[in-house]
Amino acid sequence: KALSNDIDNELLKKLEDFAGMNIQKLKIAFYESKQPNIFLARFSTFFSLYPKNKILSNIIRLSMGDFLKKTVLRYNNFKFYKVSFVGSVAFYFQDILKDTCSIYELKVGKIIEKPIEELVKYHVH
Repeated sequence: KALSNDIDNELLKKLEDFAGMNIQKLKIAFYESKQPNIFLARFSTFFSLYPKNKILSNIIRLSMGDFLKKTVLRYNNFKFYKVSFVGSVAFYFQDILKDTCSIYELKVGKIIEKPIEELVKYHVH
């Protein structure tokens, strides 16, 4: 029920302004997205302004669950390995990501905001 009618009117207006589209178009774009993680990334800055909002956290949680199902959970032996994540969405929403991973019994490895820093460490040492 993400982006449902219970979204607070003030937050709804802010979201529409940020997205540059009304809520109906936003709902269609979200639910029809073939890559919810990429869709979510476009709004991560907005979502990060409201970390305690249950509706927005639910959107993040659902998108992360979809992402994990389409990528990691496809492999039979996923429970034997740690899964690491790269990027700002994973980094800034890592609490939700870790919770979502625990639902699927995934072991979380590193969560890195910017891969360049880790690459430099690797090549320097």
